[in-house]
This record gives sequence, structure tokens and C-alpha cells, in this order.
Amino acid sequence: MQQAGWYPDPAGTPNSERFWDGTRWTTQVRRTSGGPIPSAGTAVPPAGGPMPPRTSGTGRTPLVVGAAAVVLIVAVVLGLILIPDRDSAIDPPISPPTSEPGTSGPASPTPGPARGDLDCWAGNQSATGAKETPYISTGLAYEAPGSWGFRFAKDQWAWLDDQAVWGSTRPATRGVALGGLNQQAGFGGPEQAGQQHLTCLMEAGVYAGEQTEIRIGETTEVEVNGMKAYQTEASVPSTQDPLQLQVLVFPTRTSGSVAVWMGFWTPGDAAAEAEVRTARDTIRAA
Repeated sequence: MQQAGWYPDPAGTPNSERFWDGTRWTTQVRRTSGGPIPSAGTAVPPAGGPMPPRTSGTGRTPLVVGAAAVVLIVAVVLGLILIPDRDSAIDPPISPPTSEPGTSGPASPTPGPARGDLDCWAGNQSATGAKETPYISTGLAYEAPGSWGFRFAKDQWAWLDDQAVWGSTRPATRGVALGGLNQQAGFGGPEQAGQQHLTCLMEAGVYAGEQTEIRIGETTEVEVNGMKAYQTEASVPSTQDPLQLQVLVFPTRTSGSVAVWMGFWTPGDAAAEAEVRTARDTIRAA
């Protein structure tokens, strides 16, 4: 005689099992998978109806199958909870340590520039496509050294309006990024825009996607050839492409925009630094 237990319903009820008490079928029916729950009082197969299928071993097959189903359900639920949603994952903004300009080591950490709703991809995509003298953007102009004939890729400066990013990479990197910062993209006044410009350099510029440290000094008010500006010194001590940075932000006559001039050079290369500082001396209103 087949031992008591749950077996496929011989009455043919979909997705259900009926209990065999060891001698006959009972009225107890249960659901086995998706589908409607069998109603109570389902007709009992006649006494001479089919017996449940025989199982090998001890008759524990239904229990084993049920336990396996429970384990599978638990694994799926845990997977949905523990596996992160890749589409919604967002890397946190970089908040690097800072250093005062001219120091060889980092100063006491200070908060980085406020990220807010800054859009580092909102530039107008306009770029100077040919070597010029002078370079002009957003009411500002400067003269580049004659040896600067390399235009840096404009997609690495996507937050700048009317960008002119020229320089040289041999034997050492040096150059100037000139352009406009638009308040509609989240940039503040000239006092804040320099550090926001550096934020975009790390998030959308040449260092985008890298876990690269940037050391930012304080922003101070300076005078450049009779014009008021706000200066921020910074450095990127990357082992692959280290840079020394000097950011100057100028108020402009254009409502809602400020002009940014950023000189950059390979640290320790005196000739490269001298070329950038010579270019700075030529800054004027345009």
C-alpha cells in the first residue's frame, strides 16, 4: 500500500495536490504552483480510482521538492534585496583634501566646493578650431606663446562656453583653458565659480572616472593687469598626468556669465610654468 501523503490530484484539478491517507483519497486539496486555489469540497475520486504514483526510497519526495522550492524562493528574494540597481547607482562627488598654494604637502582639510545642481555638460560646445592670436572668449583675451599649436579635445571641457583650450604636450604639458561659465548651468559668481570649475574638471574633464586626488587652495581676490579677478590655486598629484593649476575668474559685462582663465603645467618643469605665466601677463578685456 502506498504511504500517506500529498500527490497530484487524480481528479485532474490544475495546479493542485490531493491528500492520500494511505488507503483512500481525502477531500483535502492544496495548490502547488501559480493558478487558482482549488475550491473546498472538490469531489473525491471514486474508491476504485487510481492510487497515487509509487515513489522509491522512503516516500519523502514531496517533502524534498517542497523544501527545494522554499530555498529557491528565499534565494531569489535575497538576490533582489542585495544586488544593487546598476542604473541608479551614482558615484559620490569627490571631496579631496586641500592645500594652500605654494606648500608641498596638504593643509588642514576644508570642505570642497558645493556641488549643488551644477551641470558640467551644459557648455555651448563652441570651440576655437584654429590657432589664433589672441584667443578671445566671454569678454576676455590673452596671447599664447607661438609654440602652442595643440588644441585639447573640446569634449573634455564640456562645461565651458566658447572655449579656447590650447597649449603643448612636448616635452611637458602646459596650456590655457579659456571660456565662459554660465549661471544657468549652476555656476555662481566669480567668488565661487573657480572652485566649481575645478569640480567639473574632475567630474567631466580629463580626470573623469578616475579616483584622482585634487588639492585645492583658498580663493583670493587679486588684480590682473588692472582687472579684478578671483584666483584659486590647485594641484593634481596624479602619478600618470600630474598638473599644477591656476584658475582666474573675472566678472564680465555679459549678464549671467563669468569668464574663466585656467593655466596648467607639469609640476617641476620651470620652462612650462614660465610659458603659462607669460600668457597670464597678456590677459586683457576684449
